[in-house]
Amino acid sequence: MSEEKPKGPREEASDPERAPAPGDEVEPGTQGAAETICDVCDGNGRLENGEECSNCNGTGVIIKAVGGGG
Repeated sequence: MSEEKPKGPREEASDPERAPAPGDEVEPGTQGAAETICDVCDGNGRLENGEECSNCNGTGVIIKAVGGGG
């Protein structure tokens, strides 16, 4: 019996089936795109007041076009 382990925030960020975060420049899984640290929460996933970062949906990363991607 194999149980699927819950995904961590960083695993969810790179999952092409996840819903895009407001800070994403391109859809997850887009060729020529890469994860980068969220510039709003500095990769923490939380704001200074303890609330979940709405820019990255709490993952700490956003997807950006690189090298002409997107």
